Amino acid sequence: MKLPPACDIVATADGRATFAGCLFSSRKGNSHDEDAITFVNQATRDFNNKLNRLARSFDKHSAENVEKILRDKMKQIDMGLELEITPNVVTFTAAISAWSRSYHKHAAQRAERILDWMKELAESDENLYVDLKPNSYAYNAAIRAWIRSQDKQSHNHAERLMNQLWDSYLATNMTDPELKPTATTFNLVINAIARSREPGCADRAAGLLIRMEDMYTAGDDDMEPDALTFGAIINAYANTAEGNCSDKAAQILQEMESLYQLGYKSVKPNTFVYNACLNAFAKSSQEGGNVEQATQLLQLMEKQYIEKGDLSVKPDVITYSTCINAYANSRAPDSGIEADALLRRMTNLYLLQGDDSVKPNAVTYTACIKAWIAAADSDSSLSQQAADRVEDLLQVMSLQYLAGDVKLKPTKGAMDLVEDAMRKAGDQQGIARVVALRKRISETKVPRRESI
Repeated sequence: MKLPPACDIVATADGRATFAGCLFSSRKGNSHDEDAITFVNQATRDFNNKLNRLARSFDKHSAENVEKILRDKMKQIDMGLELEITPNVVTFTAAISAWSRSYHKHAAQRAERILDWMKELAESDENLYVDLKPNSYAYNAAIRAWIRSQDKQSHNHAERLMNQLWDSYLATNMTDPELKPTATTFNLVINAIARSREPGCADRAAGLLIRMEDMYTAGDDDMEPDALTFGAIINAYANTAEGNCSDKAAQILQEMESLYQLGYKSVKPNTFVYNACLNAFAKSSQEGGNVEQATQLLQLMEKQYIEKGDLSVKPDVITYSTCINAYANSRAPDSGIEADALLRRMTNLYLLQGDDSVKPNAVTYTACIKAWIAAADSDSSLSQQAADRVEDLLQVMSLQYLAGDVKLKPTKGAMDLVEDAMRKAGDQQGIARVVALRKRISETKVPRRESI
């Protein structure tokens, strides 16, 4: 791609490159000359690049330093001591981006304060700072700052800023492309809402997805949703206990598959999406969960990967562990046997075929333990068999952990489950063995090793 003359490529707020240092800006110059082109001189370009480099340094004081440099420069300009540098939207966005990367307790508030400062200057009567009108990149940077914060209302703040940007765009009769919310804007907010786990968050995120789809269908090619957008919403349904969440997750997956068949390549379901849907099936509030649907989905993934060589849907350790968890939640008499079958499949793929991506970990073994306990709860005649099997599983985990595989360290929860299974089976000696193993695990310092 041929660059415009005298341009510096600078990372923008949403991670894309822009010709931020071009000698000429496409923004309107002033209210008297709508077609005027604002000149961006070398001093301003150098200043912008300096702030961008500092903003990306990830130093714990970089955000404060960038803002201080900017505020000092603005004071010099107001006092007539700076005649060359003319800060523009790129300058201020660098400061917002610096705060979006900061771990400061009030980073999000500081980022939004700069955004508000931009708006105040751009709307001032003097009309000296028309180039400071915040664009979608500036808003995206501020939205990121809220999302990365620890504020419990971060998702609400992110959506509020997106709505502000949308209102600004509407105020121009949708004629200023720089004020148009981007697909990045929507994806950031959708993901933030989906992860909030607030009641109704999945439906709320799905509503924003519908807005994106409507805009895309109306001809806005920039608003095409991708697989991660859909996957975030499916994950939200998986993490909520509300109503028929697994059915809604399945509907979204079906929509993705239909769109992909129609030629929309960006929405092709991948392993992340399938795993999210499996999680929804495993956590289904329906009696016994949706273990049958989970199993069918796993089989579909295996078929596409093995028969068609589709690496994008290759089952991984999360896939199999989630299916094992579905059996645990099914509380059926055969849940332990079925979970064991999946565990053996994973172990064979790892040991015999060298597939590290399906190597069982502590989560896998703990899910299998839960499946056997669920089987015993469903059929009391399985109590001793379940107790024996969960002790075997715990010992395998412990031996591999003590041999250096830190990913198989038994958790307190796993230990408690096995001890409780022994108690239900009336196996006092088994309880004593678990107590002794628990003590050894807690007292042994294991040298880290990736695998055994």
